[in-house]
Amino acid sequence: MATDAGEFETELDAYRDRVEKPLWRLFVAYGRGEWRWLAVGLLTSVFTYAALLVTPIVLGTTIDAVFTQESAYALPLVPEAWLPTARTDQFRLSATIIGVALLGGAVLQWVRGVSINFFAHGVMYAIRVDAYEKMQRLDMTFFDKALGDAVRTGVIVLGVTAALECTNRQPTLVTLGAVPLVGGG
Repeated sequence: MATDAGEFETELDAYRDRVEKPLWRLFVAYGRGEWRWLAVGLLTSVFTYAALLVTPIVLGTTIDAVFTQESAYALPLVPEAWLPTARTDQFRLSATIIGVALLGGAVLQWVRGVSINFFAHGVMYAIRVDAYEKMQRLDMTFFDKALGDAVRTGVIVLGVTAALECTNRQPTLVTLGAVPLVGGG
């Protein structure tokens, strides 16, 4: 099938043009069964980054109140009645809060990584199984055509390389430099 520009269009190109939002389609088709892992991963991400914010806030308050005494000892979201008045106790409370926040952040980061990986690997597994099943249902002519195209492309590359080698070596190097890009495409 030829396009308006005269380029050869494969079946895959034609299919790709008909599909809108392919990543969203994959997410909806394969991600639904794994949504719990994604939810845990996203939720723990929020709490992980919140835990990371605790350290600089508590550290700044502790430096200003305990060491330099430039301000009163006050922590966000902690009632003033719960805060100690002695500087040593304020320091201990700050160190404990920072330690718990760092440890909790590390645990949350681990849970986030595990849950996001379970989600991603579950989706990839389902896609691979579907792709394998689709390949098994294809007619042999599909594979024959693919092999024929690979042989044709290989012969053309070798032929053009040999012809350029005989005429001028510089274009040969430029052409061979583009082969990996073409092969990857």
